[in-house]
Amino acid sequence: MQQKYHITLESSNVKTGQIPVTTSPNTTCPTTNCPLRGKGCYAESGPLAWPWRKVNEGQRGVPWSPFLTLISSIAPGSL
Repeated sequence: MQQKYHITLESSNVKTGQIPVTTSPNTTCPTTNCPLRGKGCYAESGPLAWPWRKVNEGQRGVPWSPFLTLISSIAPGSL
């Protein structure tokens, strides 16, 4: 299965504000030297876990090239 990457053009997360945010698959995380891997990682068990699983399972997102096209469609100077 081809890896997918997800973009939300306007986040509803109060911490980030209404900016574009992305979710990458867990294969982009380092397998060594990460002090949070398996020990409190926000994406493994926090609020990001549900959308992260959807990306990991290929249920959400697009392949790399279309993802880059979406990124490049964001107007310069926008948040």
